[in-house]
Amino acid sequence: MTPSEVELLMDMATSISFYNSTYIVLCVLYGVFIPLSVMAFYLFLIKGVKGYARKIILCSMIIVVLMTTWQSIVLLGSGIVLTKFYLVQTSNEGLQEQAITGNTAGFFWFLQQNWPENIILLVSDATVAWRACAVWQSSRIIRYALIVLMIGNLITNLGSGITGDLETGQPGQNTVNSRMNFASLFLSLGVNMVATLAIGIKIWYHHALTKLLYSNPNQRFSPTVKMLLLLVESGALFCVMQVLTCIFAVLDAYTVAFTPLDIAYSIIVQFFGGITPIYPMAVIIILGLKKSPLEETFHHNDESVIVTNTIEPTASL
Repeated sequence: MTPSEVELLMDMATSISFYNSTYIVLCVLYGVFIPLSVMAFYLFLIKGVKGYARKIILCSMIIVVLMTTWQSIVLLGSGIVLTKFYLVQTSNEGLQEQAITGNTAGFFWFLQQNWPENIILLVSDATVAWRACAVWQSSRIIRYALIVLMIGNLITNLGSGITGDLETGQPGQNTVNSRMNFASLFLSLGVNMVATLAIGIKIWYHHALTKLLYSNPNQRFSPTVKMLLLLVESGALFCVMQVLTCIFAVLDAYTVAFTPLDIAYSIIVQFFGGITPIYPMAVIIILGLKKSPLEETFHHNDESVIVTNTIEPTASL
């Protein structure tokens, strides 16, 4: 083998190990997603699907399952195709031609990667915004701010998907698609930060009014469990993971491909992509089990603390 072929073979092997490390993360999180989605559907359907709101939620759940499965098939399919043409199936025309054949065969799979990710992210962002609006029903400012952010989020995600289809096979950080990806990522972060902050403010306000609720010896859950459930439902954990993804996205824009930082960024992206569909399912499960700290905080009727009426939000912006 010539020195150039040795270098090309090393690049191909690096690419395979690079993609396989991200696929391992994807498979683990997809394995977590499946039982959670089954539980979410069961808890949701046993209460019926009457009303437009529940029908919309059911459609959103179905979309998340379909898009997550599509995303997993596409990513695993591209990995299998690259492994086959890079390392298994040889070409009589040389290693260079073998690499070109592998990239051409993987083009069909790479072409489909943008849309599932964008649609799942939109549904998860809408879930966070929905929970924020549920606890700020009397605040038009919060509602309108989230609507404006979600419209911008929708436009940038659609733009990311369209430019991704048009620019597949054009690597580089200065393409229109890379800029749209940055915009959609940071707008999504904006939606989650505003919604999570709004929920946090309402939690703090009502906690000051309902301190006896948390000192009630007959409460069903410990403060620790309630806090963990609260972090899941309010999207705080989701928001923290998204901040980390944004930080690594900025750092990765100035690094070389297949460096440790680039590999770390790809693993984090896959991890974020894996937990994105889990979040809305987790919210449905919490609500289905009636273990929602937000519901207990804002809509709890507790006779032991001499509260005769359901607690309703009283503050508005």
